[in-house]
Amino acid sequence: MTPALQKLLKQYEEHCRKVAQATTIKVNESPGDKLKRIQELEKDYVKWFEYYFPMYAKAPCAPYHIEIANLIINNKILDILLEIYRSGAKSVHADMGIPLYLYFTKDLFFMLLIGQTVDKAKKLISDIQAQLQYNQRIINDYGQRYKYGDWSEGDFSTIDGVKFVSRGFRQSVRGLREQAERPDYIVIDDVDSKELCNNEKRSRKAYEWVWEDLKGTFDEGSKRKRFVCANNNFHKNTIINQLIQEFNRINLKAKEAKRKIKHFI
Repeated sequence: MTPALQKLLKQYEEHCRKVAQATTIKVNESPGDKLKRIQELEKDYVKWFEYYFPMYAKAPCAPYHIEIANLIINNKILDILLEIYRSGAKSVHADMGIPLYLYFTKDLFFMLLIGQTVDKAKKLISDIQAQLQYNQRIINDYGQRYKYGDWSEGDFSTIDGVKFVSRGFRQSVRGLREQAERPDYIVIDDVDSKELCNNEKRSRKAYEWVWEDLKGTFDEGSKRKRFVCANNNFHKNTIINQLIQEFNRINLKAKEAKRKIKHFI
């Protein structure tokens, strides 16, 4: 085990303790009241998020958080670019809140998260496992869903067969394309670096990996294909900037052909 992974494991254990402490429940709630409360929460992502994740909801969701959530939740097939500044809480929603909401409302069956490095990707997806195993409000309302695997290995599953997988940027995803079950929610989180962006050839190859290899892991005929790129835009060669140019071309062609599309910037 690498020193970096050992550090992540220690941080994870402390995070799990904080999650359990922050998510107290009502012990005298009747089954009927509980069911009614869950149904009401599921009607509104913001209320759902604020109830189940009080540690992240110390401030109200920003208007752009609400807009992003509604776009992703209400469109089963979409490509969306979240050009948001660092510390803008894009990861907590795109990487955890929205995927878990979709999972518990039976609208996500295989999530693939791409981080800048293997360890960064594992750290990002670890929060989903932490919530499934230690969030008392989630366990009280939805039951214990975690089954096997581990975020530290980049792959874990739930009792109802839903997979959560992480990969480092440009790590091989070929195996995911060859499986019977393919990702239906792909999120890329802050994968750019100055070193990469300063090299035109490498940055172009990085973009091609995203647009061809990574998006190629979707099942073409699937009813669910949510592609989310969450990144800040600090250079003309960033992945998100190249995707913006591609989306603009697609949107223009669709407009000229009078076709409806789901590419959001």
